[in-house]
Parts: sequence; structure tokens; C-alpha cells
Amino acid sequence: MKRELQKMAIVVLATILSLALHALAPSPVPLTPDRLSIVANALSFVGTVTLFFLVTYYLIATVFLRYEYRLPGRKLHRALLFGCLVGGIWWVGMIEGMFAFGTDFADEFLMGLLDFIPIVALCLLLAIFMVEEKPQPGTRSINWGVALAEAGLFSILFVAGRTIRYLTIGAGYEPEEQAAVMLWTAAIAVMIALNYVFLKSAFQKGSVRQSALRFTFILFGLHYMLFVYFVPLIFSGLFFDLTIVLAYDLILVLLASILTGELTAGLSTQMMPETISYETTNH
Repeated sequence: MKRELQKMAIVVLATILSLALHALAPSPVPLTPDRLSIVANALSFVGTVTLFFLVTYYLIATVFLRYEYRLPGRKLHRALLFGCLVGGIWWVGMIEGMFAFGTDFADEFLMGLLDFIPIVALCLLLAIFMVEEKPQPGTRSINWGVALAEAGLFSILFVAGRTIRYLTIGAGYEPEEQAAVMLWTAAIAVMIALNYVFLKSAFQKGSVRQSALRFTFILFGLHYMLFVYFVPLIFSGLFFDLTIVLAYDLILVLLASILTGELTAGLSTQMMPETISYETTNH
């Protein structure tokens, strides 16, 4: 119970920080009553956003505390690694708004940064106050050749899957934005691939498929689901379309995780590139 109260207190602090930061930047999209969802009109925009951040940070905190001991390094290193990887998806992901809503790149880049900072702060506070520093019994080596192959393959698979969606289901973006959309798609693919590669020690347990499920629906999927649903929570008429997008992306990430895991499973024993050692923690 004490740990749960500690976690909730840190979640509230992160929410206050997030609200304060976002108050410094105006919304890139006009917040008129006719555009707001039923929830946002009932709770007000500020009330809806506050509830959203509380739930989001609580889930991120829960996942971090559940899996942080499997990550490399000392506790602050683990917090920075997890926070930057998760926050990075929110930062890069926000830029898609410039295609969906016709907003400016600078505005969406700033909003993404304001999402990134509280997530990193949340993980650092959790590590400082709730994570015990364990003895470091040994070292583990990163095989950078394998890591690069995994990141590259995962990114290619994700971009290919998104491209198929754009050509079949459609993306709803203007034709003249095609080059920029593909550039952003490559950027978010790389960001998700980095999560896959550098959080591997947290979700890799059992078979390749079991590990892929754990990554897709827990370490990646939980916070990504909230990220996607923020827009229909605030704006009306978008829930169904974004549910399709979310389901497609989760299936795509699952397939990319399985294929990447299967195809690179033997590389760690076949390739002998330069490695670098880092400290790890046992639970």
C-alpha cells in the first residue's frame, strides 16, 4: 500500500509538471466546443487532459517498476533509458499531427517535447524514490552488429507495413505531403525499433513469439494505445478511425517483432562485431 501511494504521488507530480509545461504552449488545433468530444465537453478540456495524464503516467510507472530490474545499468541509467525510449515515441509521434490536422511542424515538435520531458521525469523520480540500487554482479555485452541488424530490419518491416496501409486503407493525407509522410514514417519506425532493441532484456523471456507479444502489448502497446486515443478523447468523430489505425499498428509491430526475432536469432552467435560492456542488475 505504501508503494502504491508513493507511485501515485509521483504520478501526480509528473501530471502537474506536464500540465504546467503544456500551459506554456498553445494548442496547435483550435479547441472550439463543436470540435470537442462528449467527454471533453463534460469534464472540460483541462479536466479531460488531467485525467488522461494521470492514467497514462500511472500505466507507464507500473510498467517501468515491473520491468526496470531487467534493464542494464544502475537505476538512474535504467530510468533514463526507459523514459527516453518511451518518451521518444510520444515526441516523434506528435509530429504526425502536421499531416492529420494541417498544423505547423514547429508546434507539433514542441508539443512532442513537452510530452517527452514529463515521461523522463516520471521515470527518474520512480527510480530515485522507489527503485533499490542493487549490487552489480557482472557485465553483459551489446553486440552492435546484431543490434544494428535488428533495428534496420524492424524499421524496414514497419515502414513497408505502413506503406501498404497508405496505399490500401489510405492515410487521409494530401498527395503533396507524401514525401514528408514517408520521412516521418521512417522516423517513427526507427524510434519503435530502438525501443525493441534496447528494451529487449526487459521483454525477452520464453519463445520469440512470447517475447514479441510482451513487447507489443505491454512495453510498447499500453502507452501507445493511450497516445493514439488522446486525440479522440479530446476531439469528436475520430474514435473509430483511430481504433483501426491502432489495431493495424499493433499487428504490424507484433509481426515486425516476431520476424525480427526469428531472423536475427542466430546472428548473435554467427557475428562477432565490436562489443561494448555495461553493468546489469539481477532481481
